[in-house]
Amino acid sequence: MTFFQTLAECSVAFAGFAAIHAVLKGGNTGRILHRSFTVVLTGALAFILSVLVLLLDQFDLAAPTLWRVASGVALAAIGFGWFLFYRSHRQLAGLGDVPQAPFVFAVASSMLVVPIPILLLNLGGWWWAPGARAYGAALTMILASGVFALLGSFWFPLVIAIEKARSGGSASSQGG
Repeated sequence: MTFFQTLAECSVAFAGFAAIHAVLKGGNTGRILHRSFTVVLTGALAFILSVLVLLLDQFDLAAPTLWRVASGVALAAIGFGWFLFYRSHRQLAGLGDVPQAPFVFAVASSMLVVPIPILLLNLGGWWWAPGARAYGAALTMILASGVFALLGSFWFPLVIAIEKARSGGSASSQGG
């Protein structure tokens, strides 16, 4: 269980760092707010799901039952997190402020898809007995998607410049 305690501590530090980063960047544009929201959401999600295991362990549940309950709650939490993420993304896109470059958005979305089959198999216990390794791997992927989003906030201006150069370069070469 010390892995989940460590993961919870890292998640809180990560979410706090993301919030501080948003404040220092100004936090007044939709892009900065959306990235910060994404990073804080994944950090909070990883924290809550890590602490959930520690709380469920206090009820002396049998190991398979503990991991099945935790995996079911994690699936529901990921679904709710996706709902919040996409709602925020669509609202900002509707305002004309595209929150993420297509590449960053695709990678972040795919990183959040990976934990779902792991948690489903852990929930059902179909291919293996439900356990801590699969659950820990899923939580690590959730936190990794937040790390990617935070790193994306540092190199995101470079990605936008490359995309503008590609679209501008192809339009000028077609016009000439």
